[in-house]
Amino acid sequence: MPGSPITRAHPYTPKAGKFSRETFYSERQYRNALARSRGYKSLYAQQRHAIPVRSRAAYQSLTDVERHERDVALHVLSDMRRAGTSLSATAESWGIPPSKVQRYVGTELLKERGRYRPNASDRLFRVMPLLDEKGKFWIEVYGSRASSTIGAYWAAVERYRNAGDDRPLRRFRRMTVRTGKKTYRFLTDTKTIDRLASFGELSFESIYES
Repeated sequence: MPGSPITRAHPYTPKAGKFSRETFYSERQYRNALARSRGYKSLYAQQRHAIPVRSRAAYQSLTDVERHERDVALHVLSDMRRAGTSLSATAESWGIPPSKVQRYVGTELLKERGRYRPNASDRLFRVMPLLDEKGKFWIEVYGSRASSTIGAYWAAVERYRNAGDDRPLRRFRRMTVRTGKKTYRFLTDTKTIDRLASFGELSFESIYES
């Protein structure tokens, strides 16, 4: 109908999901309706709501998009701890709104004098890669202390692969990481690492599974 609000506002009709084939004035209106169906007042309220994932079940309940966003938020949290940078600046460097960071790791951020700072450590659930002689495999990690050790290991692997410097790797020769009831050793043999690299086993965008 000419001049109708739907025509002027660029209607949006989702193809699947709870509101499939229902037409909204805009995609934003649809997103708000979807958020309300999940118990939030609006999409903004949902984005601000913290989702502290501390278990496999909670992690598996996330959508692929949410897992990716949480992956980036974890990187922001890690960088804030390491470099002492602000939430807004760190989030901007990762291309994610601060509100999204707060949604996924907000329970680990404390606001003091108008500035957010991260807790020293956390017990958030992560899925991270390690290496053995057969290649890359993923393990479940509960907390930032183990994840920081694994992150440092991958930085050492990257240092060796990019600069031929295996000194950072040497500190991991007798180190292990324990998660749950399992203990894992770090692969530090450079010949094996070179072989795995030739098979593409070291190619991935993130140290978190998403």
